[in-house]
Amino acid sequence: MNSAIHIHKVVNVNNQLELLQLEAGQFVEVLQYSPTSITLEIANAFVGKGQRVLISGQLYINKEMFHFDSLAEIIQYQVITNALVQFEFKLFQNDKALWTQFINSKLSSQIHVDQLLQKMKGDS
Repeated sequence: MNSAIHIHKVVNVNNQLELLQLEAGQFVEVLQYSPTSITLEIANAFVGKGQRVLISGQLYINKEMFHFDSLAEIIQYQVITNALVQFEFKLFQNDKALWTQFINSKLSSQIHVDQLLQKMKGDS
């Protein structure tokens, strides 16, 4: 695992309700990420656009694990099924240097994969 993010906790800051119902050791993978946001699927979550949450988890960068916390705001959501909702969270009040390091690591990995694919096709 070169770089990854595992989310273990999402808490509504208004009422302190835990949005993830996970067993010990379980986590939610981030579906998409950007320099300012992440997208997750959460089961049975009853929160809406504009609500703030605290997101906690671990970042893995080059085989090192870092604890990650961020205050976030729901900027959009889509109901996938009756029991599953996809949320996009705008991140703020987090360790910007760590998040940038993670994003750069993911970008570097993608560039490497693209270069390998080009070599396999004979495009280089």
